[in-house]
Amino acid sequence: EDSIICHDDGAVELYYDNSKKFYTSSQGVVFVGKIQANDNEKIELGNAGDLQIYHDGTNSYIDDTGTGYLILKTSGLRINNTANNEGLIHADENGNVVLHYDGVTRLYTTSTGAQVAGDFRLSDNEAAKWGNSQDLQIYHNSSSGANYIDSVNRSLIIRRTGTDTDTMAQFTADG
Repeated sequence: EDSIICHDDGAVELYYDNSKKFYTSSQGVVFVGKIQANDNEKIELGNAGDLQIYHDGTNSYIDDTGTGYLILKTSGLRINNTANNEGLIHADENGNVVLHYDGVTRLYTTSTGAQVAGDFRLSDNEAAKWGNSQDLQIYHNSSSGANYIDSVNRSLIIRRTGTDTDTMAQFTADG
């Protein structure tokens, strides 16, 4: 059986039990089967080993230790759990990004923004803020036990919408 075959001006082939496992080509190298590394051994890419892939015996890592970003290019991304393949994060090219909790969609992007499926909760003293200058704020103050709607330097208008837009209440400072 062949173990190593070196072709003139061509490929070098490595065999295991007469089965080709690794060979060179005009574009680089090709392996057949799997590449296996022990715990804490790393696959390093880049001149300084800037990108590392490894397992430490407990956790698995894709470690970008160099400059720049770790960029994943794909037409769709699925991150699922290993227990039962439930979705964690799903993203589609020119489509939505979906976050799941226990396999149930909870937050997703749309062509006009984002939508929450279920409750949207903020902790005490945290505010939901709207506007470029955060002119409208809604929050609960745990110290006073009060709920607040702050309209910063603007009037606060409550109105009914539909075929006609009637002002139901208008609150103006010193008004």
